[in-house]
Amino acid sequence: MSKTYKQADSRWGKLIYTRGGSTMAHAGCGPTSEASILVNIAEYANADPKTTRLWMRQNGFNIKGTTWNGISYALEHAGFKWRSPSTMDKLWESLGEDGYEWGIINFKAGSRNGVTWTSGGHYVAFSAYKYENGQHWLYMRDPGARNNTGWFSYEKNMKGLCRKVWCAYDPAKKKKQKKVTVSNEKSCIDISERQGVIDWATCPVKNAIIRASYTSTRKTFKCKPDKYFKKNIKAALKANKTVGIYHFSQAKTVEEARSEAQYLLKTIKPYKKKIKLPVAIDWEFDDRLTPSVAKDNGTKKNGKIINAFCTIVNAAGYKPMVYANTYTLTNYLPDDLYKRWKIWVAQYSDKCTYPHPYYLWQYSSKGRVLGISGYVDMDKFYTAPKKEPPKKNTVSKLLKVGAKIKIKKGACQYGSSKTFADFVYDRTYKVKSIAGVRVAFETLDGKTVMGAVSKADCIVQ
Repeated sequence: MSKTYKQADSRWGKLIYTRGGSTMAHAGCGPTSEASILVNIAEYANADPKTTRLWMRQNGFNIKGTTWNGISYALEHAGFKWRSPSTMDKLWESLGEDGYEWGIINFKAGSRNGVTWTSGGHYVAFSAYKYENGQHWLYMRDPGARNNTGWFSYEKNMKGLCRKVWCAYDPAKKKKQKKVTVSNEKSCIDISERQGVIDWATCPVKNAIIRASYTSTRKTFKCKPDKYFKKNIKAALKANKTVGIYHFSQAKTVEEARSEAQYLLKTIKPYKKKIKLPVAIDWEFDDRLTPSVAKDNGTKKNGKIINAFCTIVNAAGYKPMVYANTYTLTNYLPDDLYKRWKIWVAQYSDKCTYPHPYYLWQYSSKGRVLGISGYVDMDKFYTAPKKEPPKKNTVSKLLKVGAKIKIKKGACQYGSSKTFADFVYDRTYKVKSIAGVRVAFETLDGKTVMGAVSKADCIVQ
């Protein structure tokens, strides 16, 4: 459980921290914020700023304050799985999709809507995240005298003031991805040159999506062939596998998407009659196609990029498909994309929370199958649930603002693989707002917003 330590606490506030002689009270926000989340690791449950101060000093990270490397190495030393997202959009994806729980922000001088974090530089830990009313909220634990502790909106109170961000989780507590070996007809693998040489004859999985080409992640737009594509598709077909194709995209414009599709079609043309599974655009963020680019484009333009690629593939006689993770599909792409193209959704979890029908679900990146020496991505084909007559008082037309609802047992938070606390599923709430398939709900007295779920997870009372 995270704590809110104060750098001026009498137990360590007067201790010298920096090489220039500044005390913890004056310059110890780094080790103090580090200690606030370090207590989440069982081995360091009793850690405090006094102990983190000593470690920083012993390792030379206490120059004028705390160096950025000091924060990184301290997280690593404690056993956290951590990353430093290059953009705030990547932070939200880490917290919402990838299961990161805590973090630290280094602020620069400035104020936003009456909230000042520092007049120079300042580290502040955060211990919880939620997305609510179109804004990203963090529970901040301010070690300084301004005492900015509690829930703060990034858009209202932090935008433009964050110099560097870290996020982390405890790998000992996080549920590990299953290492699976499967051989049934409903399973599939997707592979590229990263898997190296594959012994397709011994591989028990019948279906495979093979990368044929990719776009470079560098600034200059350039398509290239997967160097193992020809070898993989020939061997897979010889072993009687049912194959599909994908292109790793970095398209930022409609014109680039068209170029990618044309390059892909040229690459796979010799095998056209033997490709029975869909041909996909793998639209995911990297150094060229970043969350910021996608955000600036907007959902409508991103949809046009996808449509440009898929339209060309469709015209060539293939079945088009769109690959993206749950967060990207629900935040950067049109909500009705599934109505036009097959969806291949990535979410490494026991449950896929994408709120619409999908063709294929990539549920693990750590599969194990015979014939492949390392890890491989694992996929499952979607099986539509049997339709049942609607029960009384549960039809969607009754779902409206102000309606009383319960949340289905085990339902995940909207746009995330995280579930709610157990008590949430036992109580009755009131609908606060509805945006597309996203339903925000609050307590009956309207005093507390509890979160948001998909329409499909609401039970009207």
